[in-house]
Amino acid sequence: LSGNIALIGISQFLIYPLLSQNLSSEKFGSLLTLVAISNLVGNVFGGTINNIRLIRNQEYKKNGFDGDFRIIVEYGAILTALGMLIGLSIFQSQVELNQWILLPLLSVFSMLRAYMGTEYRINLQYHKVMLHAVSTCIGYLIGIPIFYLTQDWTIIFLTGEILAFLFASFTTRFFFEPRTKTILFNKTVKETNHLLISNFMANILTYLDRLLINPVMGPENVSIYFIASMIGKSIGIVLQPVAGVTLSYISSATKSHASLLYIMTNAGAIIAGLLAFFISIPLSPIAIGILYPNLLNEVSSYFILANTSAILATVASLFQPVILRFCPLQWQVIIQLVYCFTYIILGYILMVVYQLYGFCVGSIIAQVIRIVLLSSVGYYYIIFKKTESSSR
Repeated sequence: LSGNIALIGISQFLIYPLLSQNLSSEKFGSLLTLVAISNLVGNVFGGTINNIRLIRNQEYKKNGFDGDFRIIVEYGAILTALGMLIGLSIFQSQVELNQWILLPLLSVFSMLRAYMGTEYRINLQYHKVMLHAVSTCIGYLIGIPIFYLTQDWTIIFLTGEILAFLFASFTTRFFFEPRTKTILFNKTVKETNHLLISNFMANILTYLDRLLINPVMGPENVSIYFIASMIGKSIGIVLQPVAGVTLSYISSATKSHASLLYIMTNAGAIIAGLLAFFISIPLSPIAIGILYPNLLNEVSSYFILANTSAILATVASLFQPVILRFCPLQWQVIIQLVYCFTYIILGYILMVVYQLYGFCVGSIIAQVIRIVLLSSVGYYYIIFKKTESSSR
């Protein structure tokens, strides 16, 4: 958690304000969009393989198997680079020539960072999770003077990801993992594909504000919405590893503990959401006034709505670990599809009619629907079915 706080602190409160002061609002909005695409494809592939390895770790250990994941990661790296190139082609008018090379590299290193930390979580070595994040921060700081020399903002993020990769290379057995297939390979790939779709829906919605606002209202409005929701999203990103930590611990939990874990996880998510809301609302104008003083007046109208949406998204992600462990994986896909289409349709229609206000309201409604669906599926499989079978 402390490592992630450092990572968020460096990126949200140093890197982005620094870049916004050196770029026009239009270029800064384009930057936010392109970084979103890089994070999207990197997190989708890296995070998915990370979660599947955690979920299936017990089965691999039980059968004495070691393999599969090195091959899956290699395919994931290729697909990550291709996904980044597709994303760049959509916004090609905002992409500089060298970014066609640097941004696919950035997304691949981001994917590797998301996956390579899995070993720390399997072994419950959370001090190494922290150091992994800190190494990324140090890389960002090294990249800042290079940015001033080259005026290429991609260097800052790429330097951070490369340093994180080097740290993980020396502290994990990534390069010593066997490049072999086991009899569990096909099942693992199938579950990876299921979760990949679910995670794609979840992650695209994390960045969909930029991907929708940019073509409809222009990159300048991307900057405004990003800054308005900055504190809520920062708190959410800080809390995000809690879901990974929770999944690490419950990956070996038995079904007899499912009900208790369901109740504790949901209660913890709600409490965390309330605390985040009451912290973000008064803190936002103070932080924006310091970091982005020239945009404070334009942004202030959206503080409450934008932060509410960001915090509800965090609450939903905190609901997921128990559902992921004890409910059929296809429900993840169904829920994310419903959530994605609701978000896109409501966000787009309300944005066209009511501009950024409408987009904020549409995203809040979509987040509420997602939380209700997650809770309902969890209740049915974890509590209702258990109660029903016990009464027979």
